[in-house]
Amino acid sequence: MKLSSLVYDIVVSDADYFAKNGFIMPDERDRVVKWLNGHQDDEIQLKVADWLESDGQYFDDLASALCRFHWFIWPFMLVLVKVVPKRLKKYAKELRDGCS
Repeated sequence: MKLSSLVYDIVVSDADYFAKNGFIMPDERDRVVKWLNGHQDDEIQLKVADWLESDGQYFDDLASALCRFHWFIWPFMLVLVKVVPKRLKKYAKELRDGCS
Protein backbone atom coordinates (compact mmCIF):
# COMPACT_ATOMS: atom_id res chain seq x y z
CA MET A 1 0.00 0.00 0.00
CA LYS A 2 1.30 3.43 -0.93
CA LEU A 3 1.19 5.95 1.90
CA SER A 4 0.99 9.68 1.35
CA SER A 5 4.06 11.66 2.31
CA LEU A 6 2.17 13.12 5.29
CA VAL A 7 1.27 9.67 6.62
CA TYR A 8 4.83 8.46 5.93
CA ASP A 9 6.20 11.34 8.03
CA ILE A 10 3.65 10.68 10.79
CA VAL A 11 4.66 7.00 10.96
CA VAL A 12 8.36 7.89 11.12
CA SER A 13 7.62 10.43 13.87
CA ASP A 14 5.61 7.83 15.79
CA ALA A 15 8.42 5.28 15.49
CA ASP A 16 11.04 7.82 16.58
CA TYR A 17 8.95 8.91 19.56
CA PHE A 18 8.18 5.36 20.69
CA ALA A 19 11.81 4.25 20.34
CA LYS A 20 13.14 7.35 22.13
CA ASN A 21 10.75 6.81 25.05
CA GLY A 22 11.30 3.07 25.33
CA PHE A 23 7.89 1.92 24.08
CA ILE A 24 9.52 -0.02 21.25
CA MET A 25 13.04 -1.33 20.81
CA PRO A 26 15.37 0.46 18.37
CA ASP A 27 15.35 -2.59 16.10
CA GLU A 28 11.56 -2.28 15.83
CA ARG A 29 12.00 1.30 14.69
CA ASP A 30 14.34 0.00 11.99
CA ARG A 31 11.73 -2.58 10.98
CA VAL A 32 9.18 0.23 10.62
CA VAL A 33 11.52 2.13 8.29
CA LYS A 34 12.14 -1.04 6.25
CA TRP A 35 8.39 -1.64 6.05
CA LEU A 36 7.85 1.94 4.89
CA ASN A 37 10.40 1.29 2.15
CA GLY A 38 8.54 -1.76 0.85
CA HIS A 39 9.64 -4.71 3.01
CA GLN A 40 6.72 -7.04 3.87
CA ASP A 41 6.20 -7.26 7.66
CA ASP A 42 2.64 -8.00 8.80
CA GLU A 43 3.46 -7.47 12.48
CA ILE A 44 4.80 -3.97 11.83
CA GLN A 45 1.94 -3.21 9.44
CA LEU A 46 -0.60 -4.01 12.18
CA LYS A 47 1.38 -1.97 14.71
CA VAL A 48 1.44 1.02 12.34
CA ALA A 49 -2.31 0.62 11.79
CA ASP A 50 -2.80 0.88 15.57
CA TRP A 51 -0.58 3.95 15.70
CA LEU A 52 -2.46 5.70 12.90
CA GLU A 53 -5.81 4.95 14.47
CA SER A 54 -4.57 6.36 17.78
CA ASP A 55 -3.09 9.39 16.02
CA GLY A 56 -6.43 10.05 14.35
CA GLN A 57 -8.31 9.85 17.64
CA TYR A 58 -5.72 12.01 19.42
CA PHE A 59 -5.93 14.61 16.66
CA ASP A 60 -9.74 14.58 16.89
CA ASP A 61 -9.60 15.20 20.64
CA LEU A 62 -6.82 17.78 20.51
CA ALA A 63 -8.34 19.76 17.65
CA SER A 64 -11.74 19.81 19.34
CA ALA A 65 -10.20 21.10 22.57
CA LEU A 66 -8.23 23.78 20.72
CA CYS A 67 -11.29 24.89 18.80
CA ARG A 68 -13.38 25.16 21.96
CA PHE A 69 -10.70 27.25 23.64
CA HIS A 70 -9.73 29.28 20.57
CA TRP A 71 -13.07 29.44 18.79
CA PHE A 72 -11.79 32.05 16.35
CA ILE A 73 -9.48 29.52 14.64
CA TRP A 74 -12.36 27.14 13.89
CA PRO A 75 -12.72 28.18 10.22
CA PHE A 76 -9.02 27.51 9.64
CA MET A 77 -9.05 24.23 11.56
CA LEU A 78 -12.22 22.85 9.98
CA VAL A 79 -10.45 21.03 7.16
CA LEU A 80 -7.80 19.62 9.47
CA VAL A 81 -10.34 18.57 12.07
CA LYS A 82 -12.52 16.80 9.53
CA VAL A 83 -10.02 15.44 7.01
CA VAL A 84 -6.83 14.40 8.81
CA PRO A 85 -8.35 12.05 11.42
CA LYS A 86 -10.57 10.39 8.81
CA ARG A 87 -7.61 9.82 6.50
CA LEU A 88 -5.45 8.39 9.28
CA LYS A 89 -8.23 6.02 10.33
CA LYS A 90 -8.80 5.06 6.67
CA TYR A 91 -5.12 4.18 6.29
CA ALA A 92 -5.28 2.16 9.52
CA LYS A 93 -8.22 0.14 8.18
CA GLU A 94 -6.53 -0.45 4.83
CA LEU A 95 -3.33 -1.59 6.55
CA ARG A 96 -5.26 -4.05 8.72
CA ASP A 97 -7.21 -5.35 5.74
CA GLY A 98 -3.98 -5.73 3.74
CA CYS A 99 -2.32 -8.13 6.18
CA SER A 100 -2.26 -11.72 5.06
